[in-house]
Amino acid sequence: MEEIKQDDVDFSSLPQEIFYDVDLRNSFLQNLDLKSQDKVKCKIIERYEQYGKDFKEYIKNHEINDGWLYFDSKEFCEKHNISKKEFEYRLEITKKAYNKVEGIEEAEDDDITFLFEEIYSNLKDKSTRIKIISPKGKINYDEEKLFNRLCKNGCLDFKDIRNLHSIDYKIYDGDFLVKVKTIATYTKPRIENILNFNGNKFENKKLLKIKDEIIDLKDGINYFDNFIEAIKPKGNIGCISNYLEQYSDIYDYFVKRYDDESEIIKKTDSYGFYGGGKDMYRNWELNLSTDRARDFKELINTEYELKEVETLLIKLKEYLGNDDFTKIIFEWGLASIFRYDLMNSKRLHKFPYLLVIGKQRIGKTARINTIFNKMLLNTNYAYGSDDLKGSISKIAKEQYVNLPMWFDELVVFPDKLIDWLKAMATVKDTVIIRGNKNTNEEDYKFTLRRPFLISTNRFTLDDPALLERFIIISANDYELEDHSKIGDEIQKHIYKVGAFIYDNIEMIKKYIDTLEFEPAREQANENTIMIGREIAKIIYKFFDLEYVPSNEVKYGNGSIYSSKDTIKQKIIDEVIRKSEWIENGIKRNIFDYFVDPETYKQGAENIVKYGMFPYSDRIGRNYIAITKTAIMHLKLKDEGIKKLTDFDAHELEYTVIREKVTGTPKRVVLIPVSDIEDDIAESPEEQKNIQRIINYLETEEKAHEVYLVTKMKEDFEVEEETTLEILKKLSGKVVRKIDQWHYMLINISKQMTLDK
Repeated sequence: MEEIKQDDVDFSSLPQEIFYDVDLRNSFLQNLDLKSQDKVKCKIIERYEQYGKDFKEYIKNHEINDGWLYFDSKEFCEKHNISKKEFEYRLEITKKAYNKVEGIEEAEDDDITFLFEEIYSNLKDKSTRIKIISPKGKINYDEEKLFNRLCKNGCLDFKDIRNLHSIDYKIYDGDFLVKVKTIATYTKPRIENILNFNGNKFENKKLLKIKDEIIDLKDGINYFDNFIEAIKPKGNIGCISNYLEQYSDIYDYFVKRYDDESEIIKKTDSYGFYGGGKDMYRNWELNLSTDRARDFKELINTEYELKEVETLLIKLKEYLGNDDFTKIIFEWGLASIFRYDLMNSKRLHKFPYLLVIGKQRIGKTARINTIFNKMLLNTNYAYGSDDLKGSISKIAKEQYVNLPMWFDELVVFPDKLIDWLKAMATVKDTVIIRGNKNTNEEDYKFTLRRPFLISTNRFTLDDPALLERFIIISANDYELEDHSKIGDEIQKHIYKVGAFIYDNIEMIKKYIDTLEFEPAREQANENTIMIGREIAKIIYKFFDLEYVPSNEVKYGNGSIYSSKDTIKQKIIDEVIRKSEWIENGIKRNIFDYFVDPETYKQGAENIVKYGMFPYSDRIGRNYIAITKTAIMHLKLKDEGIKKLTDFDAHELEYTVIREKVTGTPKRVVLIPVSDIEDDIAESPEEQKNIQRIINYLETEEKAHEVYLVTKMKEDFEVEEETTLEILKKLSGKVVRKIDQWHYMLINISKQMTLDK
């Protein structure tokens, strides 16, 4: 190195090494006189001070991304013209100084807590989180250290005992600590930034979750009071207002610190496609939790290979075959995915329900389960009549998706749902409000958005306005193909096709938007099936496959037949045939017996040997009583009837009556053989209840009112008021009150006695 003469120091030519190489600096200074040495030392000190200023400026003005400061030493050195070696030397000095203050005798080589502390101490906002990119190492910091660092020289003291955070307020008298009061206790807080979709609009929420409490931080009026109530210890800690400033410090500390604006939790009240880019599928959490909701969530999070989906679609095409009945169910189900959007955008003014009718054991349930329930919802279970009983909130909990609810073997709709069903066919959703009886205010709101798919063999629908909202297809109108073997093959994995559909929902929507059709209600049925056909085509086209749609929808004629009527007619035809005899050249049968039992009792005698006999109830209705012996003679194998209880599925009630002479109870099914007008019952359900009460009275001969009320409640879930109302109607006509509480039948019904 060239010798530098005294009083002739060029600071611009000083080698960089003297700022971090102690040996080189000492050697260099020895060649200078004292005056020049002082000048160089001053320059070195000035350089140290400038480094500190540069570091503070860099931290304070550094860009904060989503609440994080990312410190990169390379970037810092380049910006302030500092060499890597000098920076490392500065780190070493800082580390030694930090360890000395903290009383750390020997720190691990990769411990960079000192750098974290240096960065943290220069932050403008202490809630900013720090990520050190370079140099890399361990940071031994916890919440207690951070909090105490923030509150240094203050009167707040943070403690962490088994994950329970406690903040004490230290009270001093001069320099003496008098006592300590705990002013807050809480477990680790969590702040959630939530984007919630309630089925109609988006709502942003910021929730603080602490000590099992949820505080809405966007509630500008109540949030701070709610926060204090949540974290303060139970019991009396003095006037809370004395500590408001301290509580505010606590609030500012961790509420800001745990607030991650970049992390948004997406929640929804209902999965599904809502149009306008609103597809609530992957990456959305559901507010409701049911078994079926969990199954559907599993579906939309399914990972699959496109080859898997293609193979399933080929198999599905085989399963559908040329069976229009099955294809129509499939096409209607696909269209239902877009029901909400089509109605919300006014492209359809009505979306019809689907009613699939047909006798038992023809495979309608299996078809719907495979091509709708499993494929689009990932569940094997249909809803039943019990799901419509009780509170409307029970149904509301099943609104986890805006796809149809499938009801299997539904018999009748509860009255309370009729108006809702009518509305749901013409609006995207409806809100049912339960009022508060005490204040005449709203109590709960239930949003209902799921249309119905019904499969049944005995459905009762007498309301023309509701009937008009259904597409009715009957299995009897179609040639059904038996592809159950293929169905069994694909049923387990067909939900992957559903997952593919939901992943490509926007692509399908763009195609639907190109379809032209009139939104009029009169054409809604045809439009719905047409849309389903087009969706199926575009799905298959994605894999260069062809979908052959259904040819014709054979709509129901407005009168829904019942298997009860079919079974009844079949039995009556057989009873007439078995009861016939010729008398004076005239053919007689069981109906002659009901007109004049004494004259034409041969008709009854003819069928007794087949395990059947005529029966008339207390209000004049005529039946053929079927015993278990009769089943083998009635050719009901095709209807799946092998025992008396099988009639229950066809709304022909299995009951007990007594024989006229012996009084022996007989288990029978009563088949009505005449249409005698009942001037007592106002509905089929009331007619059933009347017969049930009569059956009890025949068994007991006389019965206490409490007994009748209890039996009707236990056996048929009939409420006390209903039973008492029926008894009131029957009094004087069919029953009589023999004292204040007991009832008995007025007369004995006429019936044949079976041979023993």
